[in-house]
Parts: sequence; C-alpha cells; structure tokens
Amino acid sequence: MNNSLCSPVLDKEIKEAAFQLGASKAPSPNGFSGIFYHNYWEIIREDLCKMVKAFFQPEFSVHCLNMTEIALIPKVPNPEAVTQLRPIALCNFTYKIISKILANRLKPMLAEIISPQQSAFIPGRQIKDNILLAHEAFHALKLRKKTKVYEMGLKLDMNKAYDRIEWDFLKEVLLKMGFDQTWLRLVMRCITSVSFIVLLNGKSENLFKPSRGIRHGDPISPYIFILVSDVLSVMLNKAVKRGIVQWIIFSRDSPTLSHLFFADDSIMFLKATERNCNVVASILNSYCHASGQVVNFEKSSVYFSPNTPQQFREIVWHIMHVNITENPGKYLGLPTM
Repeated sequence: MNNSLCSPVLDKEIKEAAFQLGASKAPSPNGFSGIFYHNYWEIIREDLCKMVKAFFQPEFSVHCLNMTEIALIPKVPNPEAVTQLRPIALCNFTYKIISKILANRLKPMLAEIISPQQSAFIPGRQIKDNILLAHEAFHALKLRKKTKVYEMGLKLDMNKAYDRIEWDFLKEVLLKMGFDQTWLRLVMRCITSVSFIVLLNGKSENLFKPSRGIRHGDPISPYIFILVSDVLSVMLNKAVKRGIVQWIIFSRDSPTLSHLFFADDSIMFLKATERNCNVVASILNSYCHASGQVVNFEKSSVYFSPNTPQQFREIVWHIMHVNITENPGKYLGLPTM
C-alpha cells in the first residue's frame, strides 16, 4: 500500500488529475480556473509537471501554492451577520492538482481500511445502501408496539465537522492505520501549510493561518475526514463486539445494525436503556475530545419505538441532550418513513 502511495509521480498521472478537476469551478487567486489549464495544457505541461513533481521532494515549500482567498457571497439580500455570508475558497489550481493526485492514490485503498458502516466516497459503496437500510430500520422501529424491549434511532449532526479536526489527532490516526511517514509528511504538508486572506468589500484583509481543520473544496479533504471519523466507527464496533452496548437485531437471521455513517451524517440504532445511553455518550465524549469534533445537539434527534414509556424517553434526554422526535424526518435527502 505505502509503495504505491509514495511512488514517483508520472506526467500521465498529473494530466489525469488536472483534467478530473472542474474546468469552471472558482478560480485561483491569480484568476486562472481549470479551463485555462485544460485549454493550454500543451503549453504549460512541462513547467507544471516540474512544479508538481517538486512537491514530492522533502525540501519543497508549498506555502506559495497554498495561500487561499476567501470570497464572502451573501446568502440573503443586505446581510447583517457573518452567518448570512457563504465563504467560497479560491484555491490555487496547481495545488488542487497535487491534492487530487494524493486523493487518487488513496481512494482505491479505502474499502480495505474504512469500516463497512461508512458509505461516503468509497469505491463500491453507494449512498442508496445507507438510505435503504435507514428506511427499513426506522420502519421496523415504528412497528415495535407490543414488545417489552424499547429501542431508538439516534441521528447525530457534527458542528462544522471539517473545520474542527485537530491536526495532531489526524497524524496519530494516519500512523495507527499504518501509513508511511513519507505519505504522512505529504498529506500534512498540504493541510498545515494553508493560509487565508478574506476578501471583504473588494479588499484583501490580513493573512492568517489556521491551527486545525481541513478545507471544503480541497480534493483530499473528504477522504481525510472519513479516515478521522472511522475512529468513532471503530469505537462503536468494539462496543458491539464486547457486548458493552445492546444494539438492535431487527430479525432472527439479520446481522446487528449498530450505526450508519455517510461522511458526517450518522445514525445509531440501540436499545433504549440508561446503560446503553451512558456508554454511547462516553464514546462520543472521548471521540470528540480527541478529534476536536462537536455534536450539534440542536440538529441531532432521537426517535423511539412507540412502546417506549415516557420515563425512559426522559432518561435518554437527560443523558444525550438531543431532541426527541415523533418523526425521524429525512436522511440523506429522502424520508426515513
């Protein structure tokens, strides 16, 4: 695995990455978007390939390529708060080519690394799998009316998931997964060398550097995020294996369905007991403390099987602090019931 990740970069690989990137996406700070690189490839090819290959040398500094301008686009007429502005990152297209090469090398290996409960960005796994499983699971919960076993589906939303990833935690995750130091250095060079300038009222404000987080729009960011979030999946799977938490078995011959992940959208299915909730809350607290992630309780919710007494619902609410709902709503854009 590490040999293919760290092998010398070929001109063919660079061209493939360049043409996989959108031609009309937000332009670089220098004003050149992908269409310029695509249309004038034969002219710029030699110099561009030299620069990209130089990135893979230990002494190369990527700071000059990784300065990102942030354009603030109003979400509403006459915005008055920062939350009413949509930040659009203007990344250097040459940097995006480098990041895309790293992403292309990593992508084929994810299916062997990432837990099966994660379906986002992994070849061979599809969004419809999660949608169908979630629909069937919530439908089964809805039919639990007469049994004495109380069950629940917990939908969690992470607040600013990309922005909160701690870099030290990311390093430890990559090392623990067996990635080579050379590959780790390349990835962390991309992530930690970024700097930002905010464009406000047509003017550039002072440059600043982040101390954590990954960027939206960076080709490798989705894959980095699911590597980090897989830590939570592993923790939940260990709890299942050890019998620490009682998860739901929907039928006699079906496997246990403890949780479903699609990027930062997560659902957990478990029996509604005080012990279960305390264990899951402890797992979430440990993961969030280490990774920097924060649960958005306002957007999170819990749905109980109809037979669950009110006293159990209140116990769960006091432990998990999430909204109790009578309708789990939508999951990945489609109704769950």
